Amino acid sequence: TFAAMKYAFLLIILLASVSSSLRAEITVRVKVDNPTTRDITFRYIEDPLTHNGRKYTLALRPGSDEINTILSIPGDQVVTLEYDQLHIPIYVAANDQLDIRLDGSQPTTSITFAGQHAAARQTLYSYSLNAYLLEKTTKMFDGYCSLSLPQSMVSRIEQASSPRGFFEQLQAEKDVLNRVKNSGASLPRVAQEYMDQHSRFAPAAWGIAYILHWTGPISRDDAQQMLEQHRSTLQISDLSGYESIVFDQYARARLRLEDYINPLSVDEPVSYFDHVDKIFSGQVAEYVKARIFFDAKQGGDKKLVNYRFEEYSRSTTNTKYKDFVIKHFNLSPDEVPDAPVPNFRLPNESGRMVTLDQYRGKVVYISFWATWCKPCLEGFKKNKYVRDQLLEKGVVLINISIDDSPELWRKTMGRFPMQGINLQAANADRVKVQEDYGLSSLPVYIIVDKQGRYAYLPETKSRNIVDAFEQLMRQ
Repeated sequence: TFAAMKYAFLLIILLASVSSSLRAEITVRVKVDNPTTRDITFRYIEDPLTHNGRKYTLALRPGSDEINTILSIPGDQVVTLEYDQLHIPIYVAANDQLDIRLDGSQPTTSITFAGQHAAARQTLYSYSLNAYLLEKTTKMFDGYCSLSLPQSMVSRIEQASSPRGFFEQLQAEKDVLNRVKNSGASLPRVAQEYMDQHSRFAPAAWGIAYILHWTGPISRDDAQQMLEQHRSTLQISDLSGYESIVFDQYARARLRLEDYINPLSVDEPVSYFDHVDKIFSGQVAEYVKARIFFDAKQGGDKKLVNYRFEEYSRSTTNTKYKDFVIKHFNLSPDEVPDAPVPNFRLPNESGRMVTLDQYRGKVVYISFWATWCKPCLEGFKKNKYVRDQLLEKGVVLINISIDDSPELWRKTMGRFPMQGINLQAANADRVKVQEDYGLSSLPVYIIVDKQGRYAYLPETKSRNIVDAFEQLMRQ
């Protein structure tokens, strides 16, 4: 019987849950006509800082094409139901009954809800239809502050013929989203906040992504002008609900654009970090900085801690975010990495062996790159002027390729500005360099002080990268 199944499923799930006292019992019934897949997944976020969550994947019962079960899910939140290619946001309350029916052959137009919160779920679903929330996302920009957008929005950005047409359509869509989310009866607070956050942050992220997509053909001044021209859409004053994935997408887009308009450092994560206080303030800025530290850790990169943790540790007033950074980097509160940088012995273009130790007494800036790494090559082009200035000031620039092919290495160096000393770490040298420097992704940039230790750039009033290097050289 359904009652027996209910308590059997509840017992299993409660035993599996280490935090069952914090969860609520959600009765779930899903009926699928003409199913195109046998599995349905419910997914939700547990940690607003890491965005880690939990998922339950359930199978349709043969013969009935139904799921009848009990899930232990924290109530009063928006969860995601995943069916085939659809991702459907659904509001659930504590001790709720979730009753859904859809036709697998045409799921987007056939889904219906029953039960106490059916009206709220239908309003949220109507909003999702207009907001591209049912689609999978695709990564539009890689590297630090990567950006993932709905697939159809990426296609629109890539195919848009003019900024004016794109932004007019974007504003029209934003107006539709606002009408839909305000069209229903009184909604549960969580469902209303979910739509409010999305309607503020998502269109702004899409608009900024459009500008970023065209940052090759357009200049920094043009990008700044476009940002100012569409300020009402792209720059948001109400940042409530910032501990969310949709805000993260907006913040990442905004930081990437600011770094294109006014690059502060040749090291991307450091540059993004230094832009935070120009764009955000208060607890929002503290959150964004903690997320940048977390992203660096996820990428296997501790250099941001080398460069910025000491300053961050002194200045932050939010113990929650500071403790989060310390925990994920396995640091003590007073720890700042101060280890010597591993030495290397690698050939230059002429075959002469070069070591890091021979530059002891100088400030060294190392760029690890590869011919297949597009962000690496774009970084050399974007920062040519800054790198020229650093050379003039006496900073030693060392560019280490981890390509195995010397021909491809030399050919690529002829196409891109690579000021400084160019070395190749091929084959066994590549393996050793990757191990010594923890290279799990590229590009990677390292600053070495006069004593051969990892260094971070000091604060300067102008926040100018060259000024900061000069101050480091005086230490």
